[in-house]
Amino acid sequence: IFDGLAISEMLANPQNHWIAERFLDVSKEFLKTQARKETGLKLPIKICHPYIMPKHWTGREKEMNKLDSWLKQTLEKTILAIVAMGGMGKSSLVDQWLKSLVIPNKNILKLDCIFLFSFYEGEASFLKFIEVFSDYLKIPNDVEIKDKLQSISDWVTNNHGIIILDGFERLLRSY
Repeated sequence: IFDGLAISEMLANPQNHWIAERFLDVSKEFLKTQARKETGLKLPIKICHPYIMPKHWTGREKEMNKLDSWLKQTLEKTILAIVAMGGMGKSSLVDQWLKSLVIPNKNILKLDCIFLFSFYEGEASFLKFIEVFSDYLKIPNDVEIKDKLQSISDWVTNNHGIIILDGFERLLRSY
């Protein structure tokens, strides 16, 4: 088990990149194995850009309970926006909520998917999100973008899941 700081320090040394590649390969294989064991989800849990949590994350119980209440009381399709200035802990709050309350209760919550995409990492574009989410839904690559969008819209309309777009505000203004 690695913590975020250990991984960061390891990756800082170019001689250790093979370790990181092997770690990623083992992690992907583990996640595939876990996905096969899922019983309640139509699709495996997909966390595109894992958030590296501080070792001693604490507090925010009030906010966690609000998120949990929102999810349990939500019967209709809804969008929840968590808005605050940068650095206030929105990403860490949602990450902790997913790991401690949502994922362990995914079957009780009757979720069809749990998907997180971060616009803070790598190529932060809406087209990249569409590409990754289309792949997640197993929409063929040769499908035109407008048809992919329609397929995504249809899937979201007919299923109950959590789709988190972390850092979406980056698309709304110039960075």
